[in-house]
Amino acid sequence: MNTQTDCVAMTGLVNIESVVDYRDKMMAEIVGKTRVAFDLETLELDGSAVIALLVDVLRAAKKTGVNVEYQGCSPQLMKIAAVNGVDNILPLHPLS
Repeated sequence: MNTQTDCVAMTGLVNIESVVDYRDKMMAEIVGKTRVAFDLETLELDGSAVIALLVDVLRAAKKTGVNVEYQGCSPQLMKIAAVNGVDNILPLHPLS
């Protein structure tokens, strides 16, 4: 079994208009993989659409047996996750 973690950098602006495109991109990255780490360090956020995105990708990954984590999470993202009550269920790793 391949236990290698693929790291995928996500860049650009996530907002209500772009969230579906990001979902499609991230879903394509988990296909056929065992572990995927999404690097969100340079991701720009506009609103809380990012929370729906991360939860949706995590759920889909779990259904297919893929281990997903989110690295390089900005303080803004960590705060949005906490306010929405999902900081304890999302595998978020803050910027170091």
